[in-house]
Amino acid sequence: MLRLTRTSKPPHEVILLLEGQIVAQWVRLLEDECRELLSADRQILLDLSGVTYLDRQAARLLRELSDRSVRLINCPPLVDELVREDAS
Repeated sequence: MLRLTRTSKPPHEVILLLEGQIVAQWVRLLEDECRELLSADRQILLDLSGVTYLDRQAARLLRELSDRSVRLINCPPLVDELVREDAS
């Protein structure tokens, strides 16, 4: 299960706090949420401090999002390693 908590920071920043596991259908939920925010020309910061697990599909999505100017913040070492490993 994945919990997303959205916090807005004026004028155009949004912080999404992710808590739990980013797997299966939750990857699509995160992708849809980010796509909506990006289309609204918002700067997105993904706070990954509460992520306990992610699958390969989630690692790929996080890498793609970071390539699209989404900032990954408070990334646990394991999550950071998985995202970077997927880029190889």
